[in-house]
Amino acid sequence: MSEAPTESRVAVVTGAARGIGREVALVLAERGYAVAVNDLSTSEGTLGDLERVDAEVLTIPGDVSDEGAVRGMVEAVMAGFGRVDVLVNNAGISLITPAENTSLADWRRTIPHVPRVRQGDAQAGLG
Repeated sequence: MSEAPTESRVAVVTGAARGIGREVALVLAERGYAVAVNDLSTSEGTLGDLERVDAEVLTIPGDVSDEGAVRGMVEAVMAGFGRVDVLVNNAGISLITPAENTSLADWRRTIPHVPRVRQGDAQAGLG
């Protein structure tokens, strides 16, 4: 990333409430980007840090695995900033539990493309 000022550039960062997403949003804000931050809920700590660097900020809570929420996020960013120059797809979830203790619902939430087994198919414990 260049150290040059980037006034009027717009960045969207998903998963921005904490961790890597939060740090990316802060670095972009410090370099002059207007930043739209997304996570499941608004992080007051992240928002406060972005405001302290005098960043132009738009917070958009929502689940990026929900297509309707993503469409709403795009509409909000376009209404608020009129453009997107940088998109950081950082949102994700992980489970810190042994695989043998993970429910099928948790697997499907974490890895949505896990194949679904129909009733009557091979009994692999997935149906």
